[in-house]
Amino acid sequence: MYCQRGKTIKFTDERRIYVPVDKIIDEISSLPPVKIDYITFSGRG
Repeated sequence: MYCQRGKTIKFTDERRIYVPVDKIIDEISSLPPVKIDYITFSGRG
């Protein structure tokens, strides 16, 4: 596993919510009204 902040010692394979769905929807809803074909999700750090 690679992290831009350096080596990590905390690993997990547990599925959990790292960013609440309602926060994602709020951010997408705040975008200007344009046609969006794709949305790409990536890590936060």
